[in-house]
Amino acid sequence: MSQFITLTWNKTFYYCILITLIACSNLSFAIESEDNSVLNWDKYQQIWTDDIHFHGFISQAIFHSYGNNIWGQSKDSLSADLTEMGLNVYYQYSRDLSFAAQGLYRRAGELTGSEGEASLDYALVNYTVFRNTDTRIGIMAGKIKNPIGIYNQTRDVSFTHPMIFLPFAYFEKSRNILLSMTGGQVYAEHNTAWGDLSFSLNYGLSLDKNLALLAVIQRNPATTGEFSPKYSFGTRFKYDFNKQYIFALSYYEIDLDYESEIDNPFTGLNFSIQEFWLSLQYNAEKYSLTAEYKLGWSQLLGAKSAIPDTKNFSEFWYVQAEYRLLDNLAATLRYDQAVADVYDRTGNKIQNASGGFFPAHFMYNQDISIGLRWDINHDWMLKGEYHHLHGASDVSVFDNPNLNEIATDWGFYAMQISFSF
Repeated sequence: MSQFITLTWNKTFYYCILITLIACSNLSFAIESEDNSVLNWDKYQQIWTDDIHFHGFISQAIFHSYGNNIWGQSKDSLSADLTEMGLNVYYQYSRDLSFAAQGLYRRAGELTGSEGEASLDYALVNYTVFRNTDTRIGIMAGKIKNPIGIYNQTRDVSFTHPMIFLPFAYFEKSRNILLSMTGGQVYAEHNTAWGDLSFSLNYGLSLDKNLALLAVIQRNPATTGEFSPKYSFGTRFKYDFNKQYIFALSYYEIDLDYESEIDNPFTGLNFSIQEFWLSLQYNAEKYSLTAEYKLGWSQLLGAKSAIPDTKNFSEFWYVQAEYRLLDNLAATLRYDQAVADVYDRTGNKIQNASGGFFPAHFMYNQDISIGLRWDINHDWMLKGEYHHLHGASDVSVFDNPNLNEIATDWGFYAMQISFSF
């Protein structure tokens, strides 16, 4: 499977390079054809300034926590182990054909280590198949962001959400599963007098080892093996009325098989999940109200001996109110809740069934948080927030390797400065 994935990715990469070379050769031919002896450098420069766009962002956060570590060794100390940087390029080749790509550097506590990790966040070709005054239908191919809920496509760009931390529904431990996939997307957009409608359907593979999720299942930061993805799909329907009323329905199915070079107690493990999202947002002049509700059906099956087969029916929801004190200063209050299994809200059943393998407080989380966002100017932003939590479903075992010391009641303070260009 891993060889097939590698081969598929390599072919996709080479095809993208080939398309780019063809585009460039056509561009060069068009420039030279006007005058075979002299290049039209003014037109060549105009293409770069008008059709090719570069943007980027940098974010750095610091944390102080009590009870548990978050993004590094923050417990009763300070940690600066959350750094995110991105650089993207967009090229509008023609009215209907465009190219886009973004590289991402991310340092996120012990999960990525002190050196962090760089990755290709997305790289895609976008072609409009049909368009008229009100309707647009198109396709994308490459590594594509998954349009889930309100924040998933832009979750790494701090400017796009009011607080540093996203709600539990955007589960950090399965971040790379839901973030993007390598494959294709079909989308449609239709504008009406009573609002804008959009629909997208993604199909492909998530090319990530998913070590964070594997560490949770194994209850061991020193993970062995990796998850190999099967083909998955996701879809979202969205209604937007003048950016004031936003309504979205999202659904995703993901299937993963455990693979290891050596036989171990997790051999044969299969993990699958289906998620249904309901997203609502209301934007007024001085305030915004946001709420999302997610139901998830997950199962772990076929492990050789480490854990029993489990099937969970999870529930995530939050309500969030943002009030703009000034044009560039906003306060946010959020209540957030996560339950790994609605039939075992306290976690006692799975703790007993697993012989203590899964602690009860690993199965739920509640968070009351308050934050401030200051848009210093067009390029700079500063955020600060406080979270009080009950439960540990989102606690990283990489930052808290001694699992018996993970606290049920804990909290943290955070600040983040961000720059965009």
